[in-house]
Amino acid sequence: MPEGEGGKVVGNLTEDRLEALAEWWSLSKAEKIAHKLPDPASVAAILGVSASLVRKAQHDKRLMALVRERLDRELLYTVVEIRPVLRQMALDPEHRDCLKAGRTIEELAGNLKSGPRLINTVNNVMPSTFETMTDADFASMAEDYLRDRGDKDSGAS
Repeated sequence: MPEGEGGKVVGNLTEDRLEALAEWWSLSKAEKIAHKLPDPASVAAILGVSASLVRKAQHDKRLMALVRERLDRELLYTVVEIRPVLRQMALDPEHRDCLKAGRTIEELAGNLKSGPRLINTVNNVMPSTFETMTDADFASMAEDYLRDRGDKDSGAS
């Protein structure tokens, strides 16, 4: 903490404090405990702010953007590291169930889109073709179709 930054702050957070809070909020509960910063009060004491400010900061859009940036970066590099493992697991029938977790990580990293995707292309040329046909042409086309299909009744009108 730079000199002059000590003491309790009730209002706005400095950029340095936002960075520090983003780092803390980016940690899982287990990681917070391992760093001996298990709760908002512990990090508030280091930053010289109140625990309630640390909790309120969780909803600050600037802080959320910083945490999201850290998460995106971590997920991106995690996916790079686990891809070879996922490939190996995909080939091993015993581990296929574990691939769901890998797929979730890929989706979170933005490499996969969740949910079904449908590409619907319709090329409909028949209406213009049928509009210009006479009844006799249409009947002939139907007979040819049935004959090609092997239908026994294709000769009957």
